[in-house]
Amino acid sequence: MNNKTAYLAANLIAPGVGQLLAKKWLLGLMMITGGIFCILWFTWEVAYPLYRNMQIMLDGEEMDLRLFNYRNLILSPVFLILIWIISYAEIFLMKDK
Repeated sequence: MNNKTAYLAANLIAPGVGQLLAKKWLLGLMMITGGIFCILWFTWEVAYPLYRNMQIMLDGEEMDLRLFNYRNLILSPVFLILIWIISYAEIFLMKDK
């Protein structure tokens, strides 16, 4: 197994891990940070409206689905997938040393 294959396999853990193994520190940290941001963004877009709806329902009112921002619910995983694709493409196009 060559280095490029090991880097691609390491990227299964998180985007940017392969770059860190290839000693591309800045690029790897940027991709890991971007991935973590997308995961936290998605979690916020799901958890906050659920929390608010729980409060609303405990007050005896109807659940309000307008609290969910469906655009952001779709964009956050799309950006995560895009970061992952860029991470894989960068390793795949990397020159062997």
